[in-house]
Amino acid sequence: MIRKIFFMLFLTFKISCLENLLDMEIYYTENKELIAKKKYQYDIDNNIQATLTYNKENKLESKIEYEYENNLLIKAKEFNEHFLIKSYIFKNENGILKEILEFDINNNLLLKRIFVYDKENKENLVRIENFLPNNSYIGKKEFIYNDKRLLIEEKDFDEKEKLLISKKYHYKENKIKSIEFYIKSKKIRIIERLYLENKDKINPLGFKFNFYHIK
Repeated sequence: MIRKIFFMLFLTFKISCLENLLDMEIYYTENKELIAKKKYQYDIDNNIQATLTYNKENKLESKIEYEYENNLLIKAKEFNEHFLIKSYIFKNENGILKEILEFDINNNLLLKRIFVYDKENKENLVRIENFLPNNSYIGKKEFIYNDKRLLIEEKDFDEKEKLLISKKYHYKENKIKSIEFYIKSKKIRIIERLYLENKDKINPLGFKFNFYHIK
């Protein structure tokens, strides 16, 4: 009887940790004029299989297709309409994404991204460091969380630590509802998010837990 109650409590906790999967991101100017839409497609395991970006005329402009192995993201191909323009290799250690390598169509390395996580909470990404093929450092992203471990801000810096752009995250019912982009104090763009009914474990960026492809 005690074992059954424990199992039911565990199951309830597990279900409560699940969140709605992201369906679409809608990009607007600061004046709420439509720029583009990004649609997320999933496979039967709820892994993000592809992202499709449409312009304001609803014409497909780009597509990224993703490949998984043992539920870990390992490869991606990016297309401009029907033409391959980039490919990506994702390097994981102990189930955690550590590095993304970006290549051109001739398989030349363009960019290397190093992922750094919170030592106490490995789910929280705190920094992405960007390097050229010759290992020259060219900047980073930093991620800031509140005391509830919710992502509230993302900042992009160049190689001299100059702030280029910041993004502020806004929530509704613990889901990221919108993201505002700023250059200094001027708001330049807004992303609004729409969600599916389907649920799964979500990472702090609002994607399925195994997806950290941030551009």
